[in-house]
Amino acid sequence: MGRPALALTLNPTNPKPGHNTVPILIGTSTLGIVRMEWANAMQGMVAPPNWAVSRACPTGYRTADAQNMIVDNMLRGNFKALLFIEDDTMPPAET
Repeated sequence: MGRPALALTLNPTNPKPGHNTVPILIGTSTLGIVRMEWANAMQGMVAPPNWAVSRACPTGYRTADAQNMIVDNMLRGNFKALLFIEDDTMPPAET
């Protein structure tokens, strides 16, 4: 039995997406075990009001495979930017 297909949870944070928004995908490849400080830093990031932020976090894949899956979803989606944040770095709030 193979691994299940990647099911990305894409949740734009902009409540009124429109033609003037910047759709960005934030991708993290992880095995699923992250520190609480990292999770708090990710939750604490503030998106500009005209950005529609979506997050992709394939779990249980090797880093290169997970990043390829994220890039594939970015290219197939309606995103203008891709930001990789690894699970071993802590982004500052102004990211």
